[in-house]
Amino acid sequence: MKEIKKDLIYLFEDIIEHDICDRILNFYNTNYTNGINDISQLPWFEENTHYWNQLYNTPIGEDIKICRDRMLESCKDAYNVECFSNVTTLVMWKPGKLMAAHHDNGYENDKDIFFMREYTGVLYINDDYTGGETFILKEGTDEEEISYKAKKGSLLLFRSDETCKHGVKKVLKGNRLTLSMWYTTDKNHEEGKW
Repeated sequence: MKEIKKDLIYLFEDIIEHDICDRILNFYNTNYTNGINDISQLPWFEENTHYWNQLYNTPIGEDIKICRDRMLESCKDAYNVECFSNVTTLVMWKPGKLMAAHHDNGYENDKDIFFMREYTGVLYINDDYTGGETFILKEGTDEEEISYKAKKGSLLLFRSDETCKHGVKKVLKGNRLTLSMWYTTDKNHEEGKW
């Protein structure tokens, strides 16, 4: 574990074996790839996002479970809290995709939906693309503090609130596949285990 910013941002390199990442990527490319790539839309509006309840009973279900378990343990270790997975998504970011700076625990119009999110984890399934770096802003500013170039099998963890506004730089070439997880300390908002 590498502490990038105390109590806020942590990096775990190589927490998932490359063969697991490769199986997930190959399964995604074989079963979920579609021709949709409207750069004005985020991936979840184009059927390029798949949730845990859609993945657990597929040939990669066990691999995704291994990833989820290690991601959850990493969050517990980094923040020294008892936490639970709230939502897990496998997301394909195609060329031209990007996401502006935001935080993950809700805004005035959707706070009642996302308020329970306390930590965010992004597991990088591949790194054979250009662009698509995850960036995190310096707290309270629009100034970029961290820009992380993906390393296959690595996990970036950060707080879900306004202390870690973050986004995704434009993917320039290739496809970026990530497994994202949001964590909560409230067991009542735990994602189903199936």
